[in-house]
Amino acid sequence: MQTKKHKSCIPCLASTPKNVFEPLQMSEIPNNVWENLSMDFCGPFSNGYYVMVIIDEYSRYPIIEAVTSLTSKSVRPLQDKNISIFVIPKELKSNNGPPFNSQEFRNFADIMGY
Repeated sequence: MQTKKHKSCIPCLASTPKNVFEPLQMSEIPNNVWENLSMDFCGPFSNGYYVMVIIDEYSRYPIIEAVTSLTSKSVRPLQDKNISIFVIPKELKSNNGPPFNSQEFRNFADIMGY
């Protein structure tokens, strides 16, 4: 708990790390639906499942799928299913978390062209 005294103490202020946040960067709006997608996961939830969320950046249409694991092996079939229903996007954005930084996912992304 910070007190008024701590907020005015110069040695305290000098030795306290500052929270510096990068400015938000706006994405360009794509020209068409399913051109640019963003993908991420949340969880695990109490039932052991994670939720995979894919959002079309043009329409903001979400695709939500439950997965039991974050491995490429469990995520890939869902990506294949959604690509077969919609189209192959030009760009797929992610946070480069474990499901996205595997060699298997890189190979898949190279084949898909994103």
